[in-house]
Amino acid sequence: MNRYYKHWVNMSVLQQLTARKQVSNFKTMLVFASNSQHYERPVSYKVVVHFPSPTSCTVDLTKGMSGAAVQLLRDGVRYYLIGIGVIDLVSDKRNQLDLFNPPTANPLRMLSLDNINQRYGRDTLFLAAQGVEHNWAMLRDSPTPQYTTSWGCLPNIKC
Repeated sequence: MNRYYKHWVNMSVLQQLTARKQVSNFKTMLVFASNSQHYERPVSYKVVVHFPSPTSCTVDLTKGMSGAAVQLLRDGVRYYLIGIGVIDLVSDKRNQLDLFNPPTANPLRMLSLDNINQRYGRDTLFLAAQGVEHNWAMLRDSPTPQYTTSWGCLPNIKC
């Protein structure tokens, strides 16, 4: 479950970043999960998350996605396809505010997060929900095969 959850969070962060670049917010998010249609019993689940006011805040959407993930994931199901779709895009410049549901987003926080990540590289700052373990690997363009376990694989140097 944890692997799927991190994947959903990373997808929602990308959706939000795209929305902020387009100066847009969204009011509705569709979170879905399904296994392969070729399984004996194919299953498909989806949850629609409505936000009280349009937002592109990473924290708001991650909270909404977290609630949907709990409803979607079932034990014993190997999911083949999971994803997030955003619906009801509205322009940030022409956003109709609601008197009873004030926006919870903090645009300055999101702007500073985006600026720092743009300047110092992607995922310099990130939510803890994205997971702190990244699949980083050392570049190994041309290592000697079995260079630590076999004397025969070490290169010969002739002087």
